[in-house]
Amino acid sequence: MTKYLGLKPCEHESKVMGLAPYGKPEYCIDKMRKMIKINPANESQFKNTLGPVWIGGSAIQPLLRKMLKNQRFDNVAAAAQLHLEDIMKKWISNAIKKTGIKKIVCAGGVFLNVKMNMVIRKYLQDLSSVNDNQKGQILYILHQMTADFLWGAHWKVIFYIV
Repeated sequence: MTKYLGLKPCEHESKVMGLAPYGKPEYCIDKMRKMIKINPANESQFKNTLGPVWIGGSAIQPLLRKMLKNQRFDNVAAAAQLHLEDIMKKWISNAIKKTGIKKIVCAGGVFLNVKMNMVIRKYLQDLSSVNDNQKGQILYILHQMTADFLWGAHWKVIFYIV
């Protein structure tokens, strides 16, 4: 979606989130919901209905242009944000139901979306972000598993992920 909106993939996703409040998701939310869903065969997986994405979304750009023709960029951003929030709430709820584990820690690129995190926290009262104490515990466990991994260039990766 970032590339479709004319922004740099893997760099400007926060700009899509920033555009979202200015749009009206109802104009194209149904189209967003058709693109990616929770896999009914395995509710802990997503199902991409558009086909191969490739790096930066290059492969799906023609499909996006066709599906979102004549849609305003702010409405597309708003619908993408709303769908992300909805699908992630459902995905996390499915994982909690499946495992019974209610205290979760989320990490990775999509969890940099602060608006989505706010919605998830409100939706799931037990969800909280990783605090400094938890970061220390994670790093200690990683250190116990393999001390060599924390030295050299790898330490930056661990601190970024945590």
